[in-house]
Amino acid sequence: MGFGDVKLIAALGLLIGWPEIIIVMGLSFIIGSVISVSIMGLSRKTLKTAVPFGPFIIASFALVFFFGFELVKGYFGLFTVIY
Repeated sequence: MGFGDVKLIAALGLLIGWPEIIIVMGLSFIIGSVISVSIMGLSRKTLKTAVPFGPFIIASFALVFFFGFELVKGYFGLFTVIY
């Protein structure tokens, strides 16, 4: 993650607001790690291979922008205790 990614997160944070930008950051790390591990498994890429992080930030921003409430509701729905 470079300084350009930090500036992108800051700009998107101004657009989407405080609580949602935390979800964007967490989701971008999850999406990035899943895709990067799958790329390493399918090809001869290593841990030293540079992967741009900006597309994962933008993809998670789009998911939170359009489906933010449903994502949070589904996440917390995993931890509910049924009496």
